[in-house]
Amino acid sequence: MKSLVTIACALFAAALLPGAFAQDKDAEKIFRDMEKKVKDAKAIEVTFRYQLVGKNAKGALLMTNDGKARIAVMGNYFFGIKGNSSFTLLSDGKNYKVTGAKFGIATIGRPFIEPGGSSEGQLGKGFREMTTATLTRGGIGLTVIGLPYLVSIDAGIDPDEQESKMTVYDFKMGAADKIGDRKAKVLHYRHGKGGNDDPDMTLWLDDETGLPLKRVFQQPRGEKIRIEDTYNSLKLNPEFKASIFELPK
Repeated sequence: MKSLVTIACALFAAALLPGAFAQDKDAEKIFRDMEKKVKDAKAIEVTFRYQLVGKNAKGALLMTNDGKARIAVMGNYFFGIKGNSSFTLLSDGKNYKVTGAKFGIATIGRPFIEPGGSSEGQLGKGFREMTTATLTRGGIGLTVIGLPYLVSIDAGIDPDEQESKMTVYDFKMGAADKIGDRKAKVLHYRHGKGGNDDPDMTLWLDDETGLPLKRVFQQPRGEKIRIEDTYNSLKLNPEFKASIFELPK
């Protein structure tokens, strides 16, 4: 009798597998469609807020496909920041300047942002491509944290190469949900280099636009980090004045 029960359970599980596999494929296709929309846009504009390990930050990003950008952020936007700090990054596509914060890369290769001061330099050639990949795969909070690295990337990195540490995989479809009054599709996936310590991601995509409404980055192993993004608006190909990207003298 026990063996019959075991066989029946195995057959039932096998019957469920095709449906689950189809859902996983659907989840990845929905994600890739979103990623392509953002990547193909001539410009993207995002107003956002995020929680980094329970502390709040907010801001706005406008970026063109030739690397021009204006990113303004305020609040507890980086680890260890106290008080209400803010910074603005401007890029004219060739050079960048940061006011209100100092950008840098530590000796162990991690980016840091220190409130106060300023930073400037030549914009890396991979800035737009890698910022877009970080935004669509890891979220806006991770993008802000990684800005010191992103402005210095000298060439594009294929985000789907395992060594890029930016692969996305293990897609699963979640139950439909709502963010405010917006119906949303919910996707679960993992993001990183394909190892056991890669964070778990949950992404809410607007049913109508296919664009992000909310995302949670959860790293339960190793350094336990949680970032929760909320996208107040995300527009593709918005109107803007070219003067907004002029660097301060």
